[in-house]
Amino acid sequence: MTFSPTQGHFIPGAYRFDALITTFEMILSDCPELREIQWRCVIIDEAHRLKNRNCKLLEGLKLMDLEHKVLLTGTPLQNTVEELFSLLNFLEPTQFPLESAFLQEFGDLKTEEQ
Repeated sequence: MTFSPTQGHFIPGAYRFDALITTFEMILSDCPELREIQWRCVIIDEAHRLKNRNCKLLEGLKLMDLEHKVLLTGTPLQNTVEELFSLLNFLEPTQFPLESAFLQEFGDLKTEEQ
């Protein structure tokens, strides 16, 4: 993706990179240029920020064409099992389509042994 400082925006279709490092804010800014790309792999650091299934960042990422997704976080489960569902649903929506079914199976987990 090439940025034109004189025009103040990205030049459509001018992609010259193997990897792009960006910020959550760039995804949140509703950057249409990022949605035009068919991403082979996206690696999301601080993925616990996606734990709320209604967050704007998660909505923005779901609009993108992402072939492979990797989530990096030190705290995948901070408070509730619902937060874990949000992450799993983003990674594998066909395997984890319904929160209600997920909670029915895993919602009462309290200890590591379970």
